[in-house]
Amino acid sequence: MVAVNEVVGEIEYGLVDENTIEVISIHVHKEHRGKYYAGDAINALAHVLHQKTIIAMVTPSSKKFWTKLGFTPLKGETKYYTKTF
Repeated sequence: MVAVNEVVGEIEYGLVDENTIEVISIHVHKEHRGKYYAGDAINALAHVLHQKTIIAMVTPSSKKFWTKLGFTPLKGETKYYTKTF
């Protein structure tokens, strides 16, 4: 269980347009990994900012993570994955 004011990680993002967020980086502290905090953060970010689409540049080592969250390759791209809410 995480205390209300405990920081478990950080997420850096930018607004692409009025409907799209790009996740630049996401990091969960080692002791909190594997508890779906990153997935919850991504979903909360879309909800709080009222965004419909999130894109992320995916590295080979993070491909499984993004796929598990429901992201799919952006059409014609191999590095960028997207999810529409």
